[in-house]
Amino acid sequence: MGEKQPWVSLILSERKYLFLLLIAVGFLFLSFGNGSKEEAQLQQQDGEAEEVSFYSQREQELETRLATLLSQVEGAGEVQVMITYRTSGQKELAMEEKTERDGNTAQKQETTIVLAEGVTGKEEPILLSETAPEIEGIVILSSGGSNPVVQTALSSAASALFSVPAHKIVVLQKQ
Repeated sequence: MGEKQPWVSLILSERKYLFLLLIAVGFLFLSFGNGSKEEAQLQQQDGEAEEVSFYSQREQELETRLATLLSQVEGAGEVQVMITYRTSGQKELAMEEKTERDGNTAQKQETTIVLAEGVTGKEEPILLSETAPEIEGIVILSSGGSNPVVQTALSSAASALFSVPAHKIVVLQKQ
């Protein structure tokens, strides 16, 4: 075991080979560092996709619940609903600000999101408040939509549930 392998003695005897070996090892470490950034970006994109699908799932659920309710109105028959939104929902997260002073003039501010252990055991941001999306208008398709009494009843129910003015609710006859 005391003997050196021929390739090891060749590398050690030549400084340029040693230098190239160090460069190769450096590139290897850099490639591992970039992988973690890419993973972080993918995780962030997955989180955004989950949030978008969560809101669209809530919106679809709301439309389904409204259609189920309105179909119970006498004369309405089969009902379909489409809700459009003016704004998306907003979430306010807890933030922590740190200010460091270097001497008398230089300041360094850092703002980070406050995390806490969630129900699943993972660290999650602390949610301070959440506002629901603002509804722009509602279209209701009803098989009894040609009847003015049914139109008024469906429009009034949607207006009362969502505080949407009657002129932003349209009831149409379904084919």
